[in-house]
Amino acid sequence: MQLRSKLTIPELFMKPSKREQIAQAAMQLFIQHGYRETSMDQIAAEADVSKHTIYNHFQSKEGLFIELVEQFICEQFQPDFNFNLSDKPAVGLRRFAEAFLAKLNNPEYAAFLRLLIAESHHFPNLAQLFIRQVIGEERHSLKQYFESHPDWHIRDPELTAYIFLSSMSSLVLFQEVMQGKSILSIEQDRLIDQLVDLVLSNSAVQILSPP
Repeated sequence: MQLRSKLTIPELFMKPSKREQIAQAAMQLFIQHGYRETSMDQIAAEADVSKHTIYNHFQSKEGLFIELVEQFICEQFQPDFNFNLSDKPAVGLRRFAEAFLAKLNNPEYAAFLRLLIAESHHFPNLAQLFIRQVIGEERHSLKQYFESHPDWHIRDPELTAYIFLSSMSSLVLFQEVMQGKSILSIEQDRLIDQLVDLVLSNSAVQILSPP
């Protein structure tokens, strides 16, 4: 598993630095074997460097793990959706939901989240960072969107935003991360339709389907 999914043309011909080699090898091993089952010897072998070289860049395995997880969360889960206030309500909410799910449906997300959940007891600060970055920021954005439309008469914008996001997050968690798609076979488009319906049917907004 690579920390970066997109490279520019010049980067394709550049040899990664020792630090990048170590980071990529370590994350791949952490994903495959977990934090506790991955040794510095394994990381050195995978990165084709000496243990001494690793310690020149990272103080410890714990420090390496924390830095990699923080970097992955902050780089991969930046909130980047901007509501177009000229959109019809159903269109805007659907586009937001589709953008949010597109991020979570990335195969790297499922693998990363399995690792984070497994280690959350030992690294609670990392789990909390993930929740703040993935749910907290998006919830704030959606809450502000609701608040910018007082004519919708949404009684509790913050809780409505939480329910909207949590429903999508839990579906991805159960279907992809916990590999329960055959058991919980709910189509994501169906969930989006129902969430948009629930939000708008409880407001003063006429429900308009996207074109």
